[in-house]
Amino acid sequence: MRLPSLTIPSALVCLLAVSACGEGSDTVSSGDDLSGSERPGGNVNRDAGTGSDAGSDAGSGKDAGSDAGTGRDAGTDAGTPPPTGQDAGTPPPPAGGGVQPFGKVYSGKLYLGPVEWTGSFYNACSPYPAQVQQDMGGLLVGLSNLIPNTANLCDACVYITTAAGRTAVGRVVTYGDTTGEGYLDTSRTLYTQLTQGDSNPTPNITWQVAKCPEGLPMRYQFQNGSHQDWTSFWVRNPRLPISKVEVKSSKNPTWQTLRRETDGTFNDDDGIGLGAFSVRVTAVDGQQHVDDFPSYTAGAQLYTGQGNFQ
Repeated sequence: MRLPSLTIPSALVCLLAVSACGEGSDTVSSGDDLSGSERPGGNVNRDAGTGSDAGSDAGSGKDAGSDAGTGRDAGTDAGTPPPTGQDAGTPPPPAGGGVQPFGKVYSGKLYLGPVEWTGSFYNACSPYPAQVQQDMGGLLVGLSNLIPNTANLCDACVYITTAAGRTAVGRVVTYGDTTGEGYLDTSRTLYTQLTQGDSNPTPNITWQVAKCPEGLPMRYQFQNGSHQDWTSFWVRNPRLPISKVEVKSSKNPTWQTLRRETDGTFNDDDGIGLGAFSVRVTAVDGQQHVDDFPSYTAGAQLYTGQGNFQ
């Protein structure tokens, strides 16, 4: 999906967080091409470039995304995830596999969109290193930017039901312009799974944000330009919407709330310094998960946490 410049609405929505198992850090490729071909007349997404560029034009990055508010504010209006089907009338079919849809039910249409790991255009929440692509698989989704603060849903799971009763869980990797807020652009793999030869190429659908399946690790993907005095990272493989991300380090001995940018990154404008650091992620239902790491290395690193939200 190709991404023009977006104006992000001021309302707040829930985002998803995850945790993980394992430890260590892997180098992130900052040059991954993470998009697909453009669907004529469909979702046209913000051209985000590579994630390693995000915030780099702001010098130290301290001024980047100041209008985005603090990480403490992001998603707080979402509250505790409601039971499946709340505000929706008839609940969707059971998702299975630990997946739990919740919150607002959106109605719209399904499109075969330019939403792929590789292609001509960058996805809004990119770049995604190979390990995270493997984690997320090929069921990829692009949302409408008519949804308030769509960037807060980078890496969220969505549970989709077609008019024919077929269901699937997709991962949000981009967002952009569509006709309505409930319209979804999808990867070919997800589109095929949901249509399976139906005569209608743009079937009616309903969908909800969902708790992701169990088993994926939480990963912290640091931008290529991150260093001890300006730090920025994505929380990948989210399982629940995030209300807050905080970091504690030798440079900041108490928990420091991070600001979320429009590409889904969390930023510490003073940096976390070098040495040991901890990340605390809070979900919209109040669960907290803490990961501790023995040291921080500047640049594009992928740190794998331990555990997950329930």
